[in-house]
Amino acid sequence: TLDYETITSYPFQIIVSNEELDSEPALVRINVINENDLHPQFNRSSFNLSIFESTTSPYRLLTVMATDPDMANGPITYSVDPSSVPFIMDSNTLVVANQSMFDYDAGVRVYRFNITATDSPTRPNGITLTTYLPGEVYILDVNDNAPEFDINSLNYTLREDEIEMVFGMVEAMDDDSGVNMQLMYSITLPDECSMIGSAGGSGDGQMANGFCSRCFPFTISASTGNLSLCAGLDYETTQRYRFQVVAADMGSPPMSATGTVYITVEDVNDNSPMIINRLSIQSISLMENETLLTPVVFINATDADSDENSQLVYETRISGNYINCTDELPFYANDNGYLILCRNLDYETTTSYTFDIVVFDSGVPARNDTASVTVTVININDNMPVITSNASSSVL
Repeated sequence: TLDYETITSYPFQIIVSNEELDSEPALVRINVINENDLHPQFNRSSFNLSIFESTTSPYRLLTVMATDPDMANGPITYSVDPSSVPFIMDSNTLVVANQSMFDYDAGVRVYRFNITATDSPTRPNGITLTTYLPGEVYILDVNDNAPEFDINSLNYTLREDEIEMVFGMVEAMDDDSGVNMQLMYSITLPDECSMIGSAGGSGDGQMANGFCSRCFPFTISASTGNLSLCAGLDYETTQRYRFQVVAADMGSPPMSATGTVYITVEDVNDNSPMIINRLSIQSISLMENETLLTPVVFINATDADSDENSQLVYETRISGNYINCTDELPFYANDNGYLILCRNLDYETTTSYTFDIVVFDSGVPARNDTASVTVTVININDNMPVITSNASSSVL
């Protein structure tokens, strides 16, 4: 078997002889003609590369070298297969193709393809041989996405009698991966509370857990975003809270987002009505000829709650029993807080009335306050003298 790469020619002599005489030797050379029968050979068996998704053209990834054992061939040309991948060969160097853009989060994360080496036979119409170098290029994530808050996780309503508890969770999403999508949550204190300070705070009002006080009774879990109530609420002091939460990823450099949390405090009936002028209404005097429906006194009452919890109802009671406009008690209290005379007074029948005025709010359950009242009836000269014995006559 001939092999051009081993021996390119065979020189030898031919001598013709008979029984008596040899001829002069004839010099013969047989030249072996090269055929393109050997594939190019790479200096490596494969490649495995990684680049960041922010890599752009003409970033150089890898230089390869292939040799052609066929000695008479021309230069080797390099290419990528398939040609649809975002890489090209610049001579024997793999580079990022023009206008190529990588997106780890929404695109291809690994490209598998071949670098090809094709020889160049010198013989006319000679066949070409190609060798394939398999490999992979992995796309690595960079921190190019900021977190985004779910707006549905930023609005809450809490009753003012809620106890310390976890009441919600702020949620943010980050389209990156690995540490670039791991989030840490913190609270930025409202200006009116930031001067209070916090244990371990950063001094700019931002902290992982918050500072628990009446001014700001909330904390946040740095790892989960759980919001907790850590002190009591009081609707009568604060009806709404508004503050900012920050979600920061752990990329380098980190990216962050800010969301605004709104918390509405819902009133509960935790305050009883209070009769302010209880001392001044303890003792009242009325002429017995007082005009009917006359407002006797104004019951000045207030309730620190709101809405129906502060809407007041007034009742008159004797020994705990509701009595309204009877002979036993000729008064009633109207919705505006006035004690009204509703039956005629008669000193000769009753000289005074002692009863309670009870003020209820409209909460559930209702709360109340009570004031004791005594109305003294003042006698007037409204009766003619009556002769109560038989008359007799005598002469003086």
